[in-house]
Amino acid sequence: IRAASSRAFAEERRATGGDAVALLAEAETPEAFLDRYPRADRARLRLGELLVRDGRAAEARGLLRAAMRSPRSLAAACGWWALSFPVAFTPRGRRATAATAAAATTTAPAKKRTP
Repeated sequence: IRAASSRAFAEERRATGGDAVALLAEAETPEAFLDRYPRADRARLRLGELLVRDGRAAEARGLLRAAMRSPRSLAAACGWWALSFPVAFTPRGRRATAATAAAATTTAPAKKRTP
């Protein structure tokens, strides 16, 4: 998330001369930040790109779909969204899927056994 935020803030500084680091600092969750951030489309694009590069294609698609709603991010978000499908079948993508599944099973509450 830090890398995606850094890239989005650098882009914002180039475009506007400032950034929203203070807004990020006061947000309780990443979603709360994105709900208030004026350039959230670009931040979602950068985060989606990062997740695709990490092999986390399913997670990335949701962010990229949201980024596609903005004309400013549409073209790049479509490219990364399309790329996410073959990435899911790469060794990196399979490792990410396995790690997500393993994390889900270790954090899920244990089912009670009935005699």
